[in-house]
Amino acid sequence: MPLKGLSGSLSFVSFLDKLKFHQKSSNEEVRILTYITNLPSNDLFESMTRFGFKVEYLGEIVQVSIQDPNSDGQDGDVQPSIYYCYHDTQRSLLLCFTYDTIEEAIKKMDKFVNQRRGIAPIWIHPLTFDKIRKQILERYPKTLIVEFHASRVRREREEAVLREQYQDRYFQYNGDDGRHTLDEISRSYGVLPHSIVFVIPNLAKFRITNKGKFTFNHGEIEVLFEIINELLSEFLERKKIIDRAKAEFIPMNFGKGEVKVPHVIPVDIVFSREVEFLEVQKLIDNMGGDDFNFEIFDTLLIQGSVHLSGTVIDKNKNTGFNITCNSDRVTLSPTKDTPFDSLMQFYKMITERLDLNARVELSPGITG
Repeated sequence: MPLKGLSGSLSFVSFLDKLKFHQKSSNEEVRILTYITNLPSNDLFESMTRFGFKVEYLGEIVQVSIQDPNSDGQDGDVQPSIYYCYHDTQRSLLLCFTYDTIEEAIKKMDKFVNQRRGIAPIWIHPLTFDKIRKQILERYPKTLIVEFHASRVRREREEAVLREQYQDRYFQYNGDDGRHTLDEISRSYGVLPHSIVFVIPNLAKFRITNKGKFTFNHGEIEVLFEIINELLSEFLERKKIIDRAKAEFIPMNFGKGEVKVPHVIPVDIVFSREVEFLEVQKLIDNMGGDDFNFEIFDTLLIQGSVHLSGTVIDKNKNTGFNITCNSDRVTLSPTKDTPFDSLMQFYKMITERLDLNARVELSPGITG
């Protein structure tokens, strides 16, 4: 349902006031979608128009709408999906508020994001996500977890994990004792949560996910915004490092004339342990996922001590970068057209498929 009474001079704060009033009077759930982008606002919303969105500027808020792709647009009862977008250029964030379900948003807004260079869904590292979960429970001791989704992750030094050879595990749980159940199955089955519904008595009910999509059910929305900011903090710090990676041509004067010399600033994904040959081989054989789709070409993989080199193609964004890898790290060397989001999604793939504790660093010799 579209919000009523929106004018062409909305500030972000006044929009939130109208959103809160509408939510309290209608009791509708609102979803908050978060994306990271280096695109200027004009380029961002013009590309949405080319994709098929109708764009309307309302001050600091931009209303974008799109018809259901399965609708012929002639049924008067079919309402378009509406997203109220705020582009925080200072933090390179795009916030989209909608009454669509998460599943509907993935089919529409995420479909645009996944094919556009320079923008990507926010992704919260599983360990950061679990740390914030614990902080919420400490801050609000009477909090209930009434639903969660959790999956198996590979962690070093796991203890007492039942049948630890089984890597593919997924749990969905509904019940008021979710906070205790989650602790129990995390210890017993080696899983971490990626979606949690919290109920803070007399304050708020909301869902957080590690894919940057949030649902506000009722209560004080400021509580959810505080948690979103905490979740984004570590992600934005990682982006600062990845943003340093680039390929450029530096003009140099050799006396008789100026020559542009290629210069590449790479970034490293440093493993927390020594990875093995078979692990790397398995990784390059399966480099597709829900929101990334990589393929590697010109591959050289030498058995024994790990040595891998090749060119990785991001098939979603139609761009590429070069990699070299040993048992300690993988170095990503961008080309001129490599966007930060391709490198960010590659790091996500490494943590999900190879080493949960891998970290992003500037390559040796590159200072911050």
